[in-house]
Amino acid sequence: MYPYTPQNDDELELVPGDFIFSSTVEQMSTSEGWVYGTSLGTGVSGLLPENYVSPADECDT
Repeated sequence: MYPYTPQNDDELELVPGDFIFSSTVEQMSTSEGWVYGTSLGTGVSGLLPENYVSPADECDT
């Protein structure tokens, strides 16, 4: 994960080391290149750039 500072109120701040939960159902309404997720560290939800995150291995979670 790369750090990301939100540019709009509906975006999620990304902090390296945090885990983000992302549901495939919520992705249907997002723009291409963006995903909707929830930070497991803060509980805050919002949009984030898809290329800033990658799926975690099962052993990492």
